[in-house]
Amino acid sequence: MHITDIKRNNKKNILKVLYSKGLWSKRRIANRLNLSPSVVTRLCGELLDQKIIIPYELIESPHAGRRETKIDINPDYKYGVGISINNKSTALLLTDLKLNPIATRVIATNQQPQLYFDKLITAITALVADNQLTLTDLLGIGISIKGKTDGTQSYYGVWEQPVDVKTPLTAALHLPVFIDNGVRCSAIATQLRHAKKDFVMMKYIEAGIGAAVVRNSELLYGQNHSLAEIGHTIIDPSQDYCPICKRKGCLESIISIERLIDNVRANFSLEKTPVLWENCLQDATKITLDTIIEAADAGSIYLNHLLKRNAELFAIAVINAKVIFDINDFVIIGNLFKSQKFTAYFNAALNQYQLSEINGNISIRTQESNQLSAVALLINQGLLEQLN
Repeated sequence: MHITDIKRNNKKNILKVLYSKGLWSKRRIANRLNLSPSVVTRLCGELLDQKIIIPYELIESPHAGRRETKIDINPDYKYGVGISINNKSTALLLTDLKLNPIATRVIATNQQPQLYFDKLITAITALVADNQLTLTDLLGIGISIKGKTDGTQSYYGVWEQPVDVKTPLTAALHLPVFIDNGVRCSAIATQLRHAKKDFVMMKYIEAGIGAAVVRNSELLYGQNHSLAEIGHTIIDPSQDYCPICKRKGCLESIISIERLIDNVRANFSLEKTPVLWENCLQDATKITLDTIIEAADAGSIYLNHLLKRNAELFAIAVINAKVIFDINDFVIIGNLFKSQKFTAYFNAALNQYQLSEINGNISIRTQESNQLSAVALLINQGLLEQLN
C-alpha cells in the first residue's frame, strides 16, 4: 500500500473512532488503532486545519505533567441532506456532520419521474434555505431508496421502469449524490456509529425484507448489486410468483408486512378478529401494523396464528443467512418486534430450528430513520472515502 493510502486510511479510522465513541483523546485513539501518538497527533493536526475536527477542553492524565486534549467531529464543518424514497412518499432530513437532526420535510413520490425530480429539487433547496444555509454548506446528498439500485438508477421498488435518480439531482444541485438501498444504508450507519467489524444486517419493515453483509469493516456487493437479497429467496414454491423477483413463493411475497395487512383486512370480522374489530371501530381502513400488533398482544387467536407463521419463516431466513455468510453477529431492524408475541415466536423458532445457541449474537431494533442512514451513507462515501 502506498504511503498516501496508509495516511488516508489512518485519517478515516480516526474519524470512525470519533463517530462511534464521541469525545476522545488522541492518546486513546492511538491506543485503539495501534498507532504511535506522534502519528495520531500529526494526522489530527491536519484534520484540525481542515476544520473537520475540533478540540475541546483538556482532561487530566494519570501521568505526571501530562494533560490530554479531547477532540470531536466538527458538527458545523458541513451539513448533509438524507433522503428516503419509496413508491408512496419521500422524506428529507437536514443534519449537521454529527448526524444531529435539524429539519425535515415530506413530499409525495410522483410516478412521473421528471415531475418528481422537479418537486424534489425544489424541496431540497427550500429545506436548506429555510435553515439559513446554502447548497455550498452541504457535503452532498445521501439517498436511501426502496428496491434495487446500482448507485445511479432505481430498478424496481419505486417506479415501474428503471429511472436514473443520480444524474438529474447532480446536474441541478451541483453536489455529490450517493444512492443505495435501505438495508445497505442501515448497515453503513450501524458500522459508523457502533464500529462493528463483521455483521449481517437484516430488515423486516413495511418497505420489504432485505439484508446486507459487512465483513472486515467493508460492505459487500454482488455482481448485480443484489448480494444478500434474503427477502427474495424461495421459501415456499407452492405459492405464486413474486411480481418483483419473478420467483415462486419468495419470503417477501409470503410474509411482507403489506401482505400481512392485506390478509388481515380480507378476514376482518367480528367473528374472526373481534379485538381488532372493536379497536378499529368496524372500519377495515383503520387497520395498520400497530393496530394488528395491539390486537395480537391482547390475545387475538387469528392474528397470533399469522404472527407465529411469519416469525417462524423469518427465523428460518436468519438461520440460513448465518449458514451462508458464516458471520456470528446479526443486527435486525423490524417493526414487528414491537410485538411481544412476535418476538416470543421468533426466539422460540430459532431455538426449535437450530439446537446450537444463536440468540446471543442477535441485536434487535424496532425502528430506524432511513433518512439518518442516508446521511451516514453520505458521510461514508462523501467524506471518509475521499479524505486526502
